[in-house]
Amino acid sequence: MHLAINGYFLAQPTTGTGQYTAGLLRELEDRWPGELSVLLPAAAVATLGQHDASRARFHFLSMPLPGHLGKVWFEQVAVPRAAARLGADLLHIPYLGAPLRSTVPVVVTAHDLIQLMVPQLRGGLLVRLYNLLAAASARRATVILADSEHTRQAVIQRLRISPQRVRRAYLAADQRFGSHQQPAEGALLAAKYGLESPYLLYMGGLDVRKNVAALIRAYARSGCQATLAIAGAPRSGHGAAFPDLRHVAQESGVAERVRFLGWVAEEDKPALYRGALLFVFPSRYEGFGLTPLEAMACGTPVLCSNATSLPEVVGDAALLFSPDDEAGLAELIRQGASDPALRERLGAQGLRRAETFSWTATAQQTIEVYHQVLAREHAQVV
Repeated sequence: MHLAINGYFLAQPTTGTGQYTAGLLRELEDRWPGELSVLLPAAAVATLGQHDASRARFHFLSMPLPGHLGKVWFEQVAVPRAAARLGADLLHIPYLGAPLRSTVPVVVTAHDLIQLMVPQLRGGLLVRLYNLLAAASARRATVILADSEHTRQAVIQRLRISPQRVRRAYLAADQRFGSHQQPAEGALLAAKYGLESPYLLYMGGLDVRKNVAALIRAYARSGCQATLAIAGAPRSGHGAAFPDLRHVAQESGVAERVRFLGWVAEEDKPALYRGALLFVFPSRYEGFGLTPLEAMACGTPVLCSNATSLPEVVGDAALLFSPDDEAGLAELIRQGASDPALRERLGAQGLRRAETFSWTATAQQTIEVYHQVLAREHAQVV
């Protein structure tokens, strides 16, 4: 059995798709019983040419077109051709970028349908055309894997795909997110980010669906004196997609207590989670919700919105609030910041909850789908 995987995002390890592809590949190298090929653009050889994968063979494919057109060529032409040429029995596309035509059976992962569901993020004409292509390609896949039951239902309903062809496979936090604090972490945060305890933390993107403006207003309303640390670089001048968060902080009267950390290195994220008094996640739409799971894996108490997939992930291990209820969030911030016993209870519950998700389980569920697809294809041939 020969499995081929589109590895386009492996060269972008800070993206969600890059992390998913890398996490899944690590497990497949140990658990997939057959041959394993990873298909990448030729430019990725500069960063991935010395990859230390134990079994996977990396194949770097030429891209005659530059930029976004090159990515479409890679997905629609280069990948299915290479999979067929290599004799692959199955092709996995770990994001919504499947080929419209493939002689090899295709499994595609849908992390979310955000650009179809959130009007402010639909982009310009070319982006919308690409999203239409991605949706049409997904409909032709043999099976679609969804990160959550919420995303599974969205795929079924929005893309009009039979429920039997859409399976759920949860994600997991990386092993580096754990509750054991290192002695130098406080000094690192102070030196690199100018951040000292106590602080509340938000991490996970700054576009409009993330609802960070509401968090800032709720924080101001709460009267909490701990710093509000917001990871990511605020962007202004991008219309409705990216609110001017510095202006929101100024308007709310808390500009001196809100610290924008800018881009945060992956290796620093566990320390930021572990040092936080509370992790607050007010998002309106998530395909899974990896950041609150990472925070829980670090033992950090979590306040989380009750929108879309998030209750599936955090369960009863976080305090939930409506993303539209700024007064309710303000009250939870007051409670969480002032009650050590509550924080201790939430931290312990979060650790137990995070332990129920693992990359091993993700890979096992994915491999089960591979075997089902291969068995179906074999039965059709016979």
